[in-house]
Amino acid sequence: MDRVVIITGSTRGIGFAAAQRFLKEGDKIVVLCRHRSHVINAMRRLAEGIGPDDRIIGFKCDVGSSWDVKKVIEKTLKKWDRIDILVNNAGEAIYKPLEEINVRKFKRIVSTNLKGVFLFTKQTLPAMKAQKEGVIINISSELGFRGQKNYSAYSATNFAIVGFTESMADELLDTGIKVYSLHPGGVATDMYFEMHPEARPEELIAPEQIADVIFDMAKGIKPTGSKIEV
Repeated sequence: MDRVVIITGSTRGIGFAAAQRFLKEGDKIVVLCRHRSHVINAMRRLAEGIGPDDRIIGFKCDVGSSWDVKKVIEKTLKKWDRIDILVNNAGEAIYKPLEEINVRKFKRIVSTNLKGVFLFTKQTLPAMKAQKEGVIINISSELGFRGQKNYSAYSATNFAIVGFTESMADELLDTGIKVYSLHPGGVATDMYFEMHPEARPEELIAPEQIADVIFDMAKGIKPTGSKIEV
């Protein structure tokens, strides 16, 4: 399809599966996370089977850093001169009672899950407005609708993503830019198993299933502001 797609947190789990799906369909992919070695490994895995490919670029990026985000956007535009799709997927979670969550960890979760969405959306909008089109997909969770014990910090940021998505959808009416949120249930990712080692993969959603939904949402057919549950 030859679109330029930025996917945050795309070296594993949902983000990596989404990168594979978009790449398979002919799109150009920007891969990023805050660990350089993970980025290099993900780019190598994505290129397997297709040989040397200039449709993949990667960056070491902390989504909560204004400087890092600005660098990713500038270098993406320098290489491809447009950004068609932004998938705000990077996320952190903690499964603990509130009294056991220290302030440092809480700030980290807010920085990744919420500040990262704010920064990437803010930095991407000028390019999309100039193009008069674009799709922004914010990955939230079913815990963005319903709170659950031991997920207070994670759930709070995912509730916030719903409000952010609705506000941006309203703000960007008539610009050609669609804004959506996606709310998966339990997905068979490393992050999920780190919190719930007893979980059984067959009882969870496969990352590839979520990637298919993301790919479909990226077509921009649904009304802006739509909240999709899986």
